[in-house]
Amino acid sequence: MTYVRRAIPGFGYPETARFVTKLVVGGCLMLLVLEALQAAEWRFRPRVTLRETFSDNINISATNPEQDFVTDISPGFTLRGRSRRFSLNVFYNL
Repeated sequence: MTYVRRAIPGFGYPETARFVTKLVVGGCLMLLVLEALQAAEWRFRPRVTLRETFSDNINISATNPEQDFVTDISPGFTLRGRSRRFSLNVFYNL
């Protein structure tokens, strides 16, 4: 007599079991974070930084130096959150 082992689809393999475990743990953590986010005070402030630079050799060439202005535009934002259990400060520039 031979015994044939049949796995439940999706749960017979270690990789799938690890993925399902990570999914469940991640879902529980997300619920905890969402609960904390509801009680928090959030401030979002977008910003744009503009910078002008003058160069007397814009092409970096020894034979044909050329002067010009270079404009840098850098968008970004600041995100601040505060609740009873945590505080968050995020500063981002592109």
